[in-house]
Amino acid sequence: MGDIRDLPVIDAANISNSRVLLRVDLNVPISNGEVHDKTRIERIAPTVEFLVKAKAKVVMISHLGRPKAREEEFSLKQVVDVVSKVLGVEITFIPDITREEVDSVIDSLPWGSVVLLENLRFFAGEVENDLGFAGQLASLADIYVNDAFSCSHRKHASVDAIMNLLPSFAGFNLQEELNYLDGIVSESPGCHNRWGENFCKDTYAPKFCEQAGFSNIGGSLSTTFLDAMGFKVGNSFFEKNVEEALAVIEAAKESGCKIILPVDHAVAQNLEGPVTVKDNNDITMEDSIFDIGENTSRIIEETIRKCKTIFWNGPLGVFEHESFKGGTERLTKALVSCHKENGAKTIIGAAIVYSLCDRLVIVNKIFHMSLLAEEHFCTSLHCRGSTRIFSTT
Repeated sequence: MGDIRDLPVIDAANISNSRVLLRVDLNVPISNGEVHDKTRIERIAPTVEFLVKAKAKVVMISHLGRPKAREEEFSLKQVVDVVSKVLGVEITFIPDITREEVDSVIDSLPWGSVVLLENLRFFAGEVENDLGFAGQLASLADIYVNDAFSCSHRKHASVDAIMNLLPSFAGFNLQEELNYLDGIVSESPGCHNRWGENFCKDTYAPKFCEQAGFSNIGGSLSTTFLDAMGFKVGNSFFEKNVEEALAVIEAAKESGCKIILPVDHAVAQNLEGPVTVKDNNDITMEDSIFDIGENTSRIIEETIRKCKTIFWNGPLGVFEHESFKGGTERLTKALVSCHKENGAKTIIGAAIVYSLCDRLVIVNKIFHMSLLAEEHFCTSLHCRGSTRIFSTT
């Protein structure tokens, strides 16, 4: 596969009266037919608008979820109306990817039309990066455009093998994300704050430790590390991954990445119960950790003030509850302050954080919403030559 960084932008192509295979990411959060976050759809609007105005016939392809076979709950048919409304174009859904099926529909449509094919992961060849499956996709169009930045790390047929078979270009969203990453290279040390539920040692692989000067770990992920270090975590959620957690800590030390864990917590017996703040050594078996304490917030703020680039991938506590939103709000204010004082850039890697900041009316002022998953973020930066990045989750 060619490198996506080397792809020419689509506006350099002559696409008039051409079929364009457009890889997008419509893997949106959806339940009961309702799409809960439209960010990924909104990001592809400039590319789709350009292709439609250029009188191309656009064949959009995407995945949704992780279906094991053809499962209706993962059909892209359920997002067609939302995508059409957000993009402002009529979209024809084609429930297959065979050339005969696609040709019969597209040939009947005028130039400047858009169709959406069924979920690529309904077909085994997609995740297997099968060249034959890529060839089937390639037969549907004259030109390939990748505007799915959040999927571009995957070795799947629609983002990898396909580039060997068609003239390939970058969409505007893909190019914007790559340009942004180019602009955040900094000599200042970085920090990574990871706040989540699931321990994944791949997230803290050596490549990541090489990139970050600091790593602030919190939320339910921190309880996994605290347990591994011998602290009591009470009735809090955690995963028993002692060896893996200690291995991550050791790898970080070897790479010069300082891992910072919470020193105090907002705890309660349940989300509705009375809240107390306790240090690590004071947690009892009845306690559940739902947020960080103010001392931990101060440590995090001191850390991020040393950084020029921040990656934020999740809230610091159960911020939907009034009693446990303090840590996240304190971090948000600290990021705004760091931006005003030294121009620090914050990259948001989780839609839930974006929604939080959007409610605080600060998203467009200091934050960049990246669609790239956290576990591939530092690998992407590594490929683009940057070092010592700070991320916060």
